Order: sequence, then C-alpha cells, then structure tokens
Amino acid sequence: MEQWPILVLSGFGAGFLAGAIGLGAIVLVPLLVFVAGLPIHAAAGASIANTFAAAVSALVAHRRRRRVHVRIGLIAAAGALVGGGTGGLASALVSGQMLTAFYLTVVLVALALVAPVEQAAEPTEPPRGGIVALSIGLTVGLIGGMIGVGGGFIQVPLLVRAARMRMHEAVGTSLFIALFGTAAGFSGKLVTGQVPFPEALIVLAGGMTGGQLGARLSGRFNARVLRGAFALVLLLIAARVAADLFGWPPKAS
Repeated sequence: MEQWPILVLSGFGAGFLAGAIGLGAIVLVPLLVFVAGLPIHAAAGASIANTFAAAVSALVAHRRRRRVHVRIGLIAAAGALVGGGTGGLASALVSGQMLTAFYLTVVLVALALVAPVEQAAEPTEPPRGGIVALSIGLTVGLIGGMIGVGGGFIQVPLLVRAARMRMHEAVGTSLFIALFGTAAGFSGKLVTGQVPFPEALIVLAGGMTGGQLGARLSGRFNARVLRGAFALVLLLIAARVAADLFGWPPKAS
C-alpha cells in the first residue's frame, strides 16, 4: 500500500488537532480524499474509526487534568448515541457529491458559531445541562455519523455558547461525548460496508499517538489562541472543499 505514510501522517495530524483544540476528523476527511485519494464514503468510514481511537487517547490526558464535565458529558452522550447510529446508517443512502455538500454546509455553520465566541468573555455562570446538553449530543451525533467525524468542530462552539462552558473544558467534554457518538456512527457505517479496514487501521495508528500529544499541549494555549486556531483551520477547510465541490480550478480539456 503505497499511500501508508500519508495515512499515518494524516491520522497523527488529525489526532493532534483533536487533542489540542477539539477538532481533528474535520481535517482528516479532506486529507484522505484530496491527498490519499480515498472516495468520500471510505474516507468518512476510516475517519470515524480514527476519531474514536484519538478521542480515547486524548480523553485520558484531559480527564487527568480535570478538563471534562462528566455529568453534562453523559447527558449529551445519550443523544450522541442515538444521533450517531442514525447518521451512520443514513450516510449510505446519499451520493458522494451530496455528502460533500453536507460536509461543507456543516463547516460553514461551525465557522458562524465559533466567530462570535472568539470575542466573548469567559463564562461566569455554571454550565447548563439537561435538555441543552441532550440536544447538543443528538445534533452533533447525527452530523458526525453522516460525515465520519466526532463533531468537535461544531460541538465545542455549542458547548461554549449554549452550555456556557469554558473553552478548555469544552474541548475535553467534547472528546468524552465523541466516544459515544463515534462508536454508534462507526457501527452504522460498518454494517453498511463503508469502513475500509486496512486504511482505517493505518490511520488509527497515527491518530492515537497524535491525540495524546495534542492533549498534553492543549493547556499551554490560552482560550483566545485556541479559538483563533479553531476558526482558521475551519476557514481553510471550507475554501478547499468548496473549490473541489464547484470544480475549481477547472480541469484542462
């Protein structure tokens, strides 16, 4: 398999970003499609397997540093289990182009969510649980199951804005919720034949290492830096996916 170094590096980079700023699979899917040459459905299948492994790896470090709100995480995880399984099954019913368009839409929504948060002060009130957390888990689980991600790129802004969490705590809690959503999403993709196991295992090897390193370095950045990095990565991804979706640059005839 000639592309194995690309797969390992892609997994490592995605795992590092997941551990450091709460998003990794959103970067991994474009890498697997545009660099490794996998079809979008296969890339999403390999990505969700890696996201689960990276979340496990990074969560250990975040939990040790008390950056996980377990009560809210468990409530959201209940919704993520339902949403993730539904999204994983439903993704087999849509075309590659439609899945790419959905992916782009979600990235743009995440950008709209994270931009105002960058200007906001750190919350002073206790985080919200209950129906807010359950709704976040259900929504993000459905999205993640569809496009093969843990959903941190949209879940972290929602936890900060809607659940009133601090940025570092939102990153750690998002990884906790992702364990449940990605497990359900992976199951849905597995039973519908969307997981390329050789590629997924290679990507996973890099992802677990990167997740640990990213989580260890996360605490060295302040909340403003984390949010800025978050927004910049999303903007670059949106531009690249949009260019591919709309056929730019045009191919020479």
